Amino acid sequence: AISNLLKKCHYSGHCSDETAVILEHAWSSAVLPLILDPETTCAAKTLEILSSIVIDPLVEVGGNEVNWQDENKKRRYLTAWRILAHVSENSRQEGAARGETGSLKAALKKTV
Repeated sequence: AISNLLKKCHYSGHCSDETAVILEHAWSSAVLPLILDPETTCAAKTLEILSSIVIDPLVEVGGNEVNWQDENKKRRYLTAWRILAHVSENSRQEGAARGETGSLKAALKKTV
């Protein structure tokens, strides 16, 4: 449900920046750790969602300059970076945040 809300927020642009940030933090804290779930279908679905929300927007831009005229692409790109920044900030803390960092590392290993 959080993933769907985040995607709707990304694609529609009808949510405030504050709402987007709250959804991004909730997503990285609640959904991203599911990449480590022992249930393979859950982990695979999480990897698919991670790819669409974080990896794909960054790959689409690549080393090119972002087309800021395309609001959808801009929102997706900035969301991906905000999620990564949130995981990075939380990696310095103890507890559940470490799960986010470990989850991201595991996801990247599976992707590459």
